[in-house]
Amino acid sequence: MKGYVINLNRSPERLRKFFSQASANLFTRMPAVDKKLLELFDLEIFFNIAQCESLLGQKITSGEIACTLSHIACWKAIANDDDLLERDFAIIAEDDVLLKDDLQSSLQDVIDTFENGYFLNQENVDLIILQSLAFDWFNLDENFCPMYYGYNNQGSSLYLIRKSLAIELTENLKKEKPYWLADWFEVFCDKERVRGVKPHLGYIIGGHNAPSDLEVDRQRARCNT
Repeated sequence: MKGYVINLNRSPERLRKFFSQASANLFTRMPAVDKKLLELFDLEIFFNIAQCESLLGQKITSGEIACTLSHIACWKAIANDDDLLERDFAIIAEDDVLLKDDLQSSLQDVIDTFENGYFLNQENVDLIILQSLAFDWFNLDENFCPMYYGYNNQGSSLYLIRKSLAIELTENLKKEKPYWLADWFEVFCDKERVRGVKPHLGYIIGGHNAPSDLEVDRQRARCNT
């Protein structure tokens, strides 16, 4: 299993904490796009701000754009990885996610849930959300099963993506600029190809209230809308 963890160059302590986890050794660091560098340029060069704000109904921040571009960098790395078959999954993490200790052994169980026909019409799922913003499901001891509900705006801290989808997304981005945020899964991917899974394999301490520059900027922008 190939994996990437997104981390800012100016946040080495977050990376150290991430790699102190028992299940983190399958990940390779992906340098995050830094909003401070993006702000030196016209953001419209990289991102369709008007379309995104039209969908969102409020202002977006340079940090949200940088986060989205960081995930896109991971997609490109996966799409260009000759060691991966098109049906293979890779895993993407953000550096503040708390991983379950048995993450690596659980990943194959999760994939088998969808690949082996345990559930009807799950074989075409190409993106599987693994994290939760609520601790309720994190420590449940049960077989993995799909979750059916809207997946947008619930965080993008841990998910599996199939190489074929990464290729498709990166090809589309050659024709248009991104206009979605990193956790708008049902905007950049057909919702029938997206599923969550329970029990979850990752958790963000504090959920939406977790301390981060991104969240501080987001709340400030929303208040000024």
